[in-house]
Amino acid sequence: MPALTGKLELVYEGEQEGAINVAKLLIGKALNKVYKTYFPDPQHKDKEGKNEYTPITDWFAHNNKVDIKDTMSEKDYEKALREVKGLEKLVDKYAPKGTDKKVKLGLMELVLEGLHQNSMVGKDDLDDVRSYTDMIGSMLGSLGGLDDDDIDDYR
Repeated sequence: MPALTGKLELVYEGEQEGAINVAKLLIGKALNKVYKTYFPDPQHKDKEGKNEYTPITDWFAHNNKVDIKDTMSEKDYEKALREVKGLEKLVDKYAPKGTDKKVKLGLMELVLEGLHQNSMVGKDDLDDVRSYTDMIGSMLGSLGGLDDDDIDDYR
């Protein structure tokens, strides 16, 4: 990231977004392109609005989330990814036969990132933790702590 942002500062001097945000955007676009070479486009849905990603997005819609920490052990990383309903099954379907376990785990995280890049899963990217969540829930959660009593104030 530092090498990329140094070059971006020269090209995007004075841009409002900042070099880090531009770098994250470019990396996200690159990851999405790689993702779509291995997995089907998540934007394509059947007549009922479903696709192979529906079990995964439904899992997140039930207030579930996955935290991927840079410092977590391989065992914890594997456990976190395998908790996501439908994720391993999808990767097993599209990964080349005989894919190494570590590569398979990386592909599982690539699916989560691909779903985020296609606005189907929310993501909070902190210093050393990436949290994948329900897209709608994360947007609504950022509005603050409204409760039923607050609604009464507006009647």
